[in-house]
Amino acid sequence: PKSVSLVRALRGEDDVLAKAITDAHSTAIAEAMEYLVAHAGYTRVHNLSNGVKDLVRLPGLAAIAYQHETSRCGDPHLHTHVIVPNRQARADGLMVSMDGTSLYHEARAAGIIYQATLRRALHHSLGLEWEPVDPSTGMAELAGVDRDTITAWSRRSTQLREWAANHLVLGEEPLSAAQL
Repeated sequence: PKSVSLVRALRGEDDVLAKAITDAHSTAIAEAMEYLVAHAGYTRVHNLSNGVKDLVRLPGLAAIAYQHETSRCGDPHLHTHVIVPNRQARADGLMVSMDGTSLYHEARAAGIIYQATLRRALHHSLGLEWEPVDPSTGMAELAGVDRDTITAWSRRSTQLREWAANHLVLGEEPLSAAQL
């Protein structure tokens, strides 16, 4: 959430706060990835007896993570890109393709797990309170961080919404504010 990035960036002289936020972020990524390994770490293997592709669990997932501190516009935005290659090692050591359907269907749940874990960790470590959770994203902003402040430090999101409002149409009508 932008509010977490703002608190971390604007209170940067507080090393305890910055470390707690970074630790909570890392813990949340780890839990989301554990979920993906358990629920999306599959390959498909052709079953000779019935001609169907069977799902076979992979022993783990190889991935690499890149942490970023800012948005493309330079606004505070703590986030990590996790790249999961399509080719993964099966239990027998053979490199195989991941089942993309499983990964696609579980990615949203992993994001929601990330958000819930981040909230729990920051509440436990710093006592931070949260606004209500958005049911469509699983995200919540920190309580007490003004919406106008969040918007002011969200130039990239603002640019994307403005572009969409001027360029995307749904049927014959431009997208409404709710659709953006």
